[in-house]
Amino acid sequence: MVAFAVVIVVTTLTVAAIRFRLPHEHDPDGVFWYAFAGLCLVVPAIIITALAHPWVAAVLACVAAANAVLANIATGRLVGGRELRRAATAVTQQRSELVQRHDELLARWLVYETDPGRQIDFPAMTDVAVPATALLVKAMARAAELRRAVGDGERLPDAVVTYALAVAGLEDAFDAAERSARAISNP
Repeated sequence: MVAFAVVIVVTTLTVAAIRFRLPHEHDPDGVFWYAFAGLCLVVPAIIITALAHPWVAAVLACVAAANAVLANIATGRLVGGRELRRAATAVTQQRSELVQRHDELLARWLVYETDPGRQIDFPAMTDVAVPATALLVKAMARAAELRRAVGDGERLPDAVVTYALAVAGLEDAFDAAERSARAISNP
């Protein structure tokens, strides 16, 4: 009975160590050493059992192999779930950063819309007849549309990437519109 417990515990811990610890150690021989350490405990338990009960040792060897397979499947699911949660967190964080950049651009735009002094100094920033301003308004509409498409919850990374491109395009269009407005105001 003790041999069964040793085999089950050691195979489970060996597989778990290979799955969870090894990716963080960056050791090319790590799989070998973890497996070797586990076998150094499992094989003697099977051999000692074989001296007294050969058939029980055969069953014990089968239990060790089956447990290793099941532990591998279980830890694989745990690792996969952890990676999915990590990816979802990264997408959510990226989306939050993009929303912040987008809000900062909208705040900069709002200054030109609401400040009478800026409207007098830079009338081209609110005149859609100016090509750079027209492109800015289109970029603002595209970014707003994609922001709604990304939504508040966890979305596909592709949607966030598309939104990131729209925000970057909005930044470029805003800078171009400001340069154009300054050039028109200061000939």
